[in-house]
Amino acid sequence: MAMLNPEINRFLGHALLDPALARRIFSADRAKALLDYNLLPEVSAAIMTSKARTLHELACELSVAFAVASPADAEREAEKVYQAVRPNAKPITIRQVQAVAQKVIDRTSITTPAAEEEYAQLKSA
Repeated sequence: MAMLNPEINRFLGHALLDPALARRIFSADRAKALLDYNLLPEVSAAIMTSKARTLHELACELSVAFAVASPADAEREAEKVYQAVRPNAKPITIRQVQAVAQKVIDRTSITTPAAEEEYAQLKSA
């Protein structure tokens, strides 16, 4: 599952539980509603320019713009690829391998030497 920055989660959680905050978010007081949160400038800008009319719509916009893949999800996807290309696994088409590999690539940022090595092994498989 994709994850949002903890401060975005705190902001959305407070807005969900505090109807007055939610009203300020969707009014002319939007900038004041952000003052109590340590949001990145790009997140604040996205909230300020959002056309969302509900908290759900705003949460969806923020998720699309700022969510990052969970390392656990990427690890599960990588394990699926590994299991699919094992020599004793049932036959699998190259398109199936490519589809799963593309999902892993889309969800994973390669930031460690071990991850780069695993990526190179997957790419050569």
